Amino acid sequence: MFLYYFKRKGPWIPGIGAEALYPDYIKGNLLIISGWERMMGYDFLSDNDDTDAFLTDFIREHLTHAKWM
Repeated sequence: MFLYYFKRKGPWIPGIGAEALYPDYIKGNLLIISGWERMMGYDFLSDNDDTDAFLTDFIREHLTHAKWM
């Protein structure tokens, strides 16, 4: 996300067991909530419609080119 000029805001909150919350990614009105869960890996959650559109485009651009897909 740093490649897209996002900044981090908030604390890293270690979870009890298999989860953790990371500082949010912020850029203008985009707010990505990030975390990690042992079974599924990293999570990126949108906070609004603009962020949802950004994450949808990000996934299409980066994961459709992955070798494992």
